[in-house]
Amino acid sequence: MNVEELIRQYDSGERDFSGIKLSGSNLLGVNLSHANLKSANLHGVEFHGANLSNSILVNAYFEGVSLRYAILDGADLTDAKLVESDLQCASLKGANLERVVIMDCRWDRTDLSQANLRNVEVAGEDIEEDFSEAILHETVMPSGAVYYHKPMAREKFLNDYAKGCREFSVNNDYYNYDEWDLLQIKHFDLSGCDLSGIRLSNADLIGANLQGANLSGAYLFEVCLHDANLEGANLEIVT
Repeated sequence: MNVEELIRQYDSGERDFSGIKLSGSNLLGVNLSHANLKSANLHGVEFHGANLSNSILVNAYFEGVSLRYAILDGADLTDAKLVESDLQCASLKGANLERVVIMDCRWDRTDLSQANLRNVEVAGEDIEEDFSEAILHETVMPSGAVYYHKPMAREKFLNDYAKGCREFSVNNDYYNYDEWDLLQIKHFDLSGCDLSGIRLSNADLIGANLQGANLSGAYLFEVCLHDANLEGANLEIVT
């Protein structure tokens, strides 16, 4: 099927294009929202600025594809393969990328807010490094941990604390990832809080009250605890 026929059928109401072969096609800026492109061969397709929101891209094959500024909000890419593709500035808010295999893709300023990256496989690269330039917030990471945008960590923590929450351990979906960087809660009362297994780096806990807190198994890197009260705290295997 050529591009003209695809667009004609889509405009007439057709949405099922599963298994379609579009290798090398120019679909710059087209609207294919809610289209079923399951198992589609999209090798070398130009999707720059295209609207693929809420589309079904399960098991689709992307190689050398340009998705710069494309909209894939709510799209289902489960089991898809992304090879040497450019997703810079694309929006994948709420998209499902579970079990997607990724190799040598660009994610600069890609919005992955609320996206599901569970069990994503990045071939030959460190998983966190590959998404280091993407926008991550309420994103389910490959490990299953939920990542929150780091600048919001302190506000989220303080709001939860004010509501009576004292469980901030690795078992809490929000606090079991490395979003605690640069958290400044000096002179704060953390007495009795469960902070077991947390990863805390570059944090300012000067004068904080950690009396009776559980820090067992916590990872503390460049954390300032000057004048902090650690009386009765559980520091077993703190690194």
